[in-house]
Amino acid sequence: DARYEELMHASEALSRIGQKQYFDNLSGVAQPPRLVEKAWKEEIDFMIDWAVWEEVPVARCWQTTGKGPLGGRWVDVNKGDAATPNVRCRYVAKEIAYHKSDDFFAAMPPLETLRKPISRTATGRTSSRGGRKLLVIDARKAHLHAMTERELYAELPPEVRRPGFCGRLKRCLYGTRDAPKRWEAFLAEQLVALGFAKGRASPCCYFHARLAVRAIVHGDDFVLTGRGVALDEVKVGMHKLFLLKELGRLGGGPGELRELRVLNRVIHWTPAGLRYEADPRHAEIIVRGVAGVERSVSSPGTHSKDYEL
Repeated sequence: DARYEELMHASEALSRIGQKQYFDNLSGVAQPPRLVEKAWKEEIDFMIDWAVWEEVPVARCWQTTGKGPLGGRWVDVNKGDAATPNVRCRYVAKEIAYHKSDDFFAAMPPLETLRKPISRTATGRTSSRGGRKLLVIDARKAHLHAMTERELYAELPPEVRRPGFCGRLKRCLYGTRDAPKRWEAFLAEQLVALGFAKGRASPCCYFHARLAVRAIVHGDDFVLTGRGVALDEVKVGMHKLFLLKELGRLGGGPGELRELRVLNRVIHWTPAGLRYEADPRHAEIIVRGVAGVERSVSSPGTHSKDYEL
């Protein structure tokens, strides 16, 4: 069928990609071509399988909207570090830069909302009821879960693009203005259906009263704290609603992790409690910045002559 032909066309196009050099869009550091190309292929295969777009003539876009389709580009980011790379690639539409309105704002939690569940986990980890654990889950392809509400057309990835055709979006593509807000609304609806109540101080915080499970949502990352049995029940329900990747559960029991990355912070489970480390990439950024200085710079301060009597 048509979807199978699209998938085959994508696979053939990606197989012809040469060993080019790719760079992290945030740090500018060169990335392993094999990992980047593998991530491209995975993303295209997934978008075709989930019917993110409907291929239509560009003329239809002009007829419907009075303008051409949105541009698109690949964004490649290493969410790991130099020692353990975790290359993630997204094909994004170029709509956000064209509009400065905040009508499509989506909330993000402050860092304190992460420290709070870590503190609660450390406090209740030896509870007689089984102890609290910390569970981290990543929602894969988060924005693509939500359906579009607007008539949007975008250029398809170069690897599958055909002359004279574009994509009519059926799901929210990364880079469209309302994608974060639509994802936030989608996940809120699903979590409430699971029994969670949304926080009043921050819409990114949730509490399940029956199971005593607390959750914070940071973009596409879910951080949950509670007893192991309760977390297992929540996890089963979430797997029915989201495409998830479990990053692990921090705890002291069999099969549980003693070290876990949470929003790129490293949390250690120790006999004395939980140890929290800052993002390891910060050290790499500082080293690159210092090494890149080609001339000396004066340190800030007050000249000694200003103190002469």
